[in-house]
Amino acid sequence: MGLCLYGSERGRAGVVPYCFSVGHRVATARTLLISMWLILGCVFAVSASEGRSDQPSDKSSATSRRTGRIRFERLPTASLPRFVHFNGSSRASLLPEDNGSGCAWGDYDGDGDDDLYLCNMNGPYLMDAAKRRRLPGSRLWRNDGGGRFTDVTDACGLAESRMDMAAVFADFDNDGDADLIVTHLEGVRLFQNNAGRYRDVTNELGLGGVKSYCLGAAWGDYDRDGRLDLYVAGYID
Repeated sequence: MGLCLYGSERGRAGVVPYCFSVGHRVATARTLLISMWLILGCVFAVSASEGRSDQPSDKSSATSRRTGRIRFERLPTASLPRFVHFNGSSRASLLPEDNGSGCAWGDYDGDGDDDLYLCNMNGPYLMDAAKRRRLPGSRLWRNDGGGRFTDVTDACGLAESRMDMAAVFADFDNDGDADLIVTHLEGVRLFQNNAGRYRDVTNELGLGGVKSYCLGAAWGDYDRDGRLDLYVAGYID
């Protein structure tokens, strides 16, 4: 498993990678353990929610206000994004298809509420890559308020997708809006937000050379220079 930290350096365009490797056997064991806990958590959450109404409970809201405790209420299904993981395609049951798919919340249009990016795989692993890229995949959903969302993927320049794994919103260029990085089976893609429309700047900013199975990413100013640095977690080189 490869782990890479990409740091912004003064006087240099793009990002510079700092990479190190972890022993494959240890990394695999840890990955499997983490995956097992995540799966158990999802099963518990789904089981606990079965049989409940889609409509929010007024009684539950009143109880929350009275006790001061935080409670979660299920939104009506009709107001939620219509999203099918893997697009309903037939699977090859290979490893990449069993991972993913992540999501990210961020206010891409600056209207004060968080919008939703859902990662997806746009086709089976064994499908020709060029054909797979023509199929719909990950989607960006604009939050219209009141628990309602609108698909704005094409309008925002994010129509092209890969076998995406994870995504993170962050203002890497310090211009006040939410940029987006997406990890996928063959590397990463970095999108710069320009007034609500995204432009792929992966190669321009030095990330085009990342050619590995990337699962996750995180932003943070590790060297305290006022610019966000990027950490990318790889799975199998």
